[in-house]
Amino acid sequence: MRLCLVAACGVLSTSALLGCAGKALLEPDTHGAGGAGGGTGNALAGTGSAFGGTGSAGSPSAGNASTVNGGFANGGADAVGGAGGEVVIGEGGEGGVFEAPSLAGAWDVTVTAKYTQASDPPPAPFVLSLFCDDLGKVVATLSKDGELSTFSLQRTGGSGAVLTAPEWGVRLGLVGRAPETALVLAKGLTLNAFDGNADGVADRLEGGGDGSVEQSCGDCYYSKAVTLRLSGVRDRTPPTLQVPESVNPVDPLVIRPSEVLRTATLTLTGSSKLPIEPLTNNPTTSITYTAISVLPFSRSWKITGEAADFAGLPLDLSKLKVTTVNDPGVFSQDGFETQPNGTLSGGAAWVDTGSGLPIPSGTRALFLPPGGSATLHLLRTNGPPQLSASVVNLSTANAERGILNFQAAVIGGRERFQQSSILQAGTLPTSHARWTQASVPTTVQVGTFVNDGDVAVRLAAEACTDGPCLSPGALLIDDLKFQ
Repeated sequence: MRLCLVAACGVLSTSALLGCAGKALLEPDTHGAGGAGGGTGNALAGTGSAFGGTGSAGSPSAGNASTVNGGFANGGADAVGGAGGEVVIGEGGEGGVFEAPSLAGAWDVTVTAKYTQASDPPPAPFVLSLFCDDLGKVVATLSKDGELSTFSLQRTGGSGAVLTAPEWGVRLGLVGRAPETALVLAKGLTLNAFDGNADGVADRLEGGGDGSVEQSCGDCYYSKAVTLRLSGVRDRTPPTLQVPESVNPVDPLVIRPSEVLRTATLTLTGSSKLPIEPLTNNPTTSITYTAISVLPFSRSWKITGEAADFAGLPLDLSKLKVTTVNDPGVFSQDGFETQPNGTLSGGAAWVDTGSGLPIPSGTRALFLPPGGSATLHLLRTNGPPQLSASVVNLSTANAERGILNFQAAVIGGRERFQQSSILQAGTLPTSHARWTQASVPTTVQVGTFVNDGDVAVRLAAEACTDGPCLSPGALLIDDLKFQ
């Protein structure tokens, strides 16, 4: 029995073909079947031909042992040869054991999909990796760019096998596709192995199955049924790492390997060294790596160490580095009254009472339109443990609700906090040209901080970017501070 572990994978166990010595066996894809014995009753070693030669007359004789495609055929005693040109089968022993081609090792696998009920152009092929091991119980795992799914594996006879999905099916997210895409296998995949050079080791895979392709439509998914074809060759593609171009300290560093790695000892090396470790929140669906602590602003590191895939191909680390966004400067926790420091994006802006918007307190606030965000650098030294802000929802005559994503992380530590808040539309009038209605201020809190020190903060107003969703309102932020 063989274990198939993967970056995308399947395995075949052995199958035995037994025949009497001296008798020719003809079986599709059987290499080295025993030749037909004659005369003395000896079993002759096969050379890949399915047919033995004709016998010649001989005298009774004890049979001798001969190899048949790696197995042993034990000749029987007192086998009498026939007349010239006649084949007389002696009491030969069993023929050798035939093994299905081995799948042990790593594979490059391409899965193509064809829609079964739609005329849309087919999606681009899904490129997966496959590793099969000869030890342990029979399982299979499909993986791609940090995503993986596990199957059971069953032998179907000959050189075939099937990867069976759990009853609830398998959903494999495909990172980097736009829109966001997932491959769903409701039943599984069939595999067939081919050994072109007759060395007992498979050099090609073919297979197929049924499933569906899911694509994002904003806050929903739509699914289309597909027929899948699979083609695999031995792995000759070195592994790679997907590293974000620039990391906000608020976000965990997520490094995605293109395939499952056999070994990986990685470090961020710069002004300081930070180990890189596997993310283990859900090891059954993810094979990503991260730094062990929250990264500081305005830093750059090289990725050093060693890693290799299951084909023994090394990971090229020579050009890989991690950079964090620029430090926006320390934010004064005075309700935005001092000229604030911060990095703004997506139309975010500092506003005052002249904007026509209702500032909750004082004369300044942070305005976040849908999709806008602000990254800030705060200090906490022996102060209150919770970070809070006063938030106003801004809407048009359509009375849109607002959604605030409030995140914070302790630099150099492991504390990370996130709060998503829905703010209902209000009826207070404003003098702003577009955002004509406002809600009363609401206090939103995030985290209970244990450690003192620098804190990275991001405030973002959610936007509808794709699909059938209502456009949310804008937000007004004031009094951001620890309290």
